[in-house]
Amino acid sequence: MENNILVYKRNENVNIYEIGKIFEKQSDNELPKETEKLTIGMYGKDTDFFKLKGILETIFAELKITTQEYLPNTELHFMHYGRCASVKINQQCIGFLGEVHPRVLKNYNIGNRAYIMEIDVDALVDYTKTDVTFKPTPKFPSISRDIAMLVMDNILVGDIEKLIKQRSGKFLESIELFDVYKGEQIEEGYKSVAYNLVFRAEDKTLTDKEVQKVMNKIVNGLETSFAAKLRD
Repeated sequence: MENNILVYKRNENVNIYEIGKIFEKQSDNELPKETEKLTIGMYGKDTDFFKLKGILETIFAELKITTQEYLPNTELHFMHYGRCASVKINQQCIGFLGEVHPRVLKNYNIGNRAYIMEIDVDALVDYTKTDVTFKPTPKFPSISRDIAMLVMDNILVGDIEKLIKQRSGKFLESIELFDVYKGEQIEEGYKSVAYNLVFRAEDKTLTDKEVQKVMNKIVNGLETSFAAKLRD
């Protein structure tokens, strides 16, 4: 009902959230399980899977959670097949995020692609780190590099990120997936993925030569493990 009202009033960009309790059915002899959930929904200009994932990553960063991972989820019938991921922390599934199935959008008269996320709030609390460590402002500048590649469609971006982190050593400050593309100019069965990597040393200014050495290790690992092909 709420979605119909939003569309009817011609809201071209919608970002909504709710924190509330849900009751999950258990066996016949048990009371429903009460769980508190965070739900976020959005559609409109510049809205996509990565924007939604970025919101969740910001939440994780604020709560000092660093062991999250995203795995493909094809079991939710109301979500778009191949565009939905389970969210796990230390192997525990705490929710999901992704694109709503077109059939569901049609039922609610939504003409745009829409994205939703549902996260277990109690699990977030359990994994939140309450001890805060002061980290001084970096003394030395960072160096940023973008890397784009073609990989087979069944290669998980999470596995690519793990390899990049393993190959980067202590200089990698951050890694951000900013593009996944399948379509024209991309061979059938493949996808293009692109990352932004930021490098920084705590005790000196990194040189281009040092960063390139790390990039060469990353590329070698991607080619060996995933048969990745670099894109210009």
